[in-house]
Amino acid sequence: MPWVAYARGVRIAWGWTVRALAVLVAGVVCLSVGGCTGSEPKPTPSVTATSASPTPPASASVTIPDEAKAHTPEGGIAFAKFAVLEAGKAYATNETAAFESIARADCQGCASIVKGVKDQQARDERNAQVRMLVKGAQLFEPPTESTLVVDVVAVEQATSVVRASGEVVRALPEEPLSLRLGLVWNQGGWTLGEIKVVT
Repeated sequence: MPWVAYARGVRIAWGWTVRALAVLVAGVVCLSVGGCTGSEPKPTPSVTATSASPTPPASASVTIPDEAKAHTPEGGIAFAKFAVLEAGKAYATNETAAFESIARADCQGCASIVKGVKDQQARDERNAQVRMLVKGAQLFEPPTESTLVVDVVAVEQATSVVRASGEVVRALPEEPLSLRLGLVWNQGGWTLGEIKVVT
């Protein structure tokens, strides 16, 4: 079972140590607020690993690129890039259904992203445009038949946070972003098992 966690620095799921995983979890908060700046708080939620089933498809349809459907390392890398772009779209549209449809129910990083989008929606805010620009991706460690861990290098492009009225709330600067995504092959397709900011 790829999601079983062990204590005291023993390898977890995809080979991360407890200490390394805790550091990565802190980065999820950065992504969940739509950007990482020095002035933003970075709480560290706890992580539990489960073997929950994938989230049922949400009402919004999402078109997964053909190259991201292959049960190969290359297919997983393409899916990871696609998932990062879907997270960026969620912040620009305040719609999370498409992103949720590719995420597992036990994905804590995904839940943080969804919460971040819903929080900004409650404030009548959204990113004026999709900020995510994927620059590259590679495997973090050797894959198994049903799991992949992919590192994605991206840039959050400069944009503004706006209200529905068009009022500009604040400017967001361009920022580099490194992400680590855990993917699970389930029922004939890749699903997002975890997403974390790597610092």
